[in-house]
Amino acid sequence: MENIHSTRLKEKILSRIPELHESKKGRDVVLTFKDELILFNVVKHKRRKANELDKLRHSPALETPFPLFTGLLIHANTRKKGLLNTFAHKGLSVSYKKVQDVQLNITKQLCKKYNGFVCPPSLKEEVFTTAAVDSIDHDPSSTTATKSFHGTSISIFQHLEKALEPNQIDLSVDFEDSSTKIELPESYTNLSPTKSKAAEYPLQTVNRENSSDVQPMDEMDDWLEHLMQMNGKDDDIKNRFSWSGFHSKKSAIRAIKTTSTLLPLLNESVNSTAMLRHTMGVVKQILLKINPQQPIVLTADQPVYAFGKQVQWMYPEFYGESNVVTMMGALHIGMAFLNTIGD
Repeated sequence: MENIHSTRLKEKILSRIPELHESKKGRDVVLTFKDELILFNVVKHKRRKANELDKLRHSPALETPFPLFTGLLIHANTRKKGLLNTFAHKGLSVSYKKVQDVQLNITKQLCKKYNGFVCPPSLKEEVFTTAAVDSIDHDPSSTTATKSFHGTSISIFQHLEKALEPNQIDLSVDFEDSSTKIELPESYTNLSPTKSKAAEYPLQTVNRENSSDVQPMDEMDDWLEHLMQMNGKDDDIKNRFSWSGFHSKKSAIRAIKTTSTLLPLLNESVNSTAMLRHTMGVVKQILLKINPQQPIVLTADQPVYAFGKQVQWMYPEFYGESNVVTMMGALHIGMAFLNTIGD
């Protein structure tokens, strides 16, 4: 029998049978139909142990979309390893180990794309963005706790004016083992030395006359004008609305849901000027990427807000009131107002 050139034979077969697909694994080339490829990927394989799901008979790059999508969806909604492995044993999903490998690959690709700082890929460009900082305290007296943890969480919120399409990100298909560790950039984990207290407390530089909240305040008076028009008239009582009912009926525009993203937790406690200065720097890096024309807007509870004001007073050229807006959350604003009026 004469020697047959494998490449020419492959090309001839593919030209005669267009339903065949070429799949490479190492130095070998396999010709298969789509149906066979799906069965090859999702069939229940015989393994040496009942719970051994790590070793598969094919390349990670050959995973079909549905089992991979199912595995990622189950893990994102439940975080349960046992449930995911049960689906994998039935041939409906990839294994828990494979899901970790995929997530590791995505994370590493994003770290390469945003080299030097942390920026979630889901954030939209040119959208008004705010941040919130809070403490994360792990109770050492808990029955399931092994050690205490006092860290910091930073959340990014985007206030959309209209619905936008999800961001599309191009990633490679080179998979690595999930045991490989991922290192966050030093700009995110390392805190710079910071003074603990401002030498002096400057006066507020915001000009009330130049404030842009005049129009919203005027709109709040529309309810009073409506009641004055209804006064003395025998109209139907249905036309007499409460303040909240009047403005809810007046607003015909349906607000778009705000999106939120949690950044990786930090080990340092939030109760320090160094941590607040670092938080402002992290948010500033993100805004320079997605919305450089916007100032930093940072919300926190009352004790953390006090540290934020100290940072603004100590570093006015970087974090002054013209560059950073710090404010308390709605609960602490209400509590401060009640304390002011003596309640």
